[in-house]
Amino acid sequence: MLKKMLVGLCVSAFLAAPVSAQQLDVSELTDYEKSLHRWAWCVEVDFSATLQGLQLGNFKTIGISNLLSDNNRNSRENDPRRIYRRATNDTEAALLLGQIEITEEVLEKCESDMLTILGNEYVPNFTYLE
Repeated sequence: MLKKMLVGLCVSAFLAAPVSAQQLDVSELTDYEKSLHRWAWCVEVDFSATLQGLQLGNFKTIGISNLLSDNNRNSRENDPRRIYRRATNDTEAALLLGQIEITEEVLEKCESDMLTILGNEYVPNFTYLE
């Protein structure tokens, strides 16, 4: 009887544990993880702008994201803490809650940041003679 009560107490304590225990402080991320976080944020914002039909310009964010994804930059091997996925979820939630305003300036900054990330993180499939 006592054993069942202890097991029940342990299960209850586990279920009542705060979800926030898995939160990460962005300032403590590595430079690579920060680039994953920014990449995810920009992709979600760009995708949301497209879904909303906002005519804010023709940005390269999604194309850059596709190149980085095809290059496995956000794979489990390269992103074991799942920073990209977690940042995507946080950004999507913030967009749904109206906490992010999508403007031309926001999308321009994302495109600029994504070009920097591409230049720093993309690994070419071939080497070329110079």
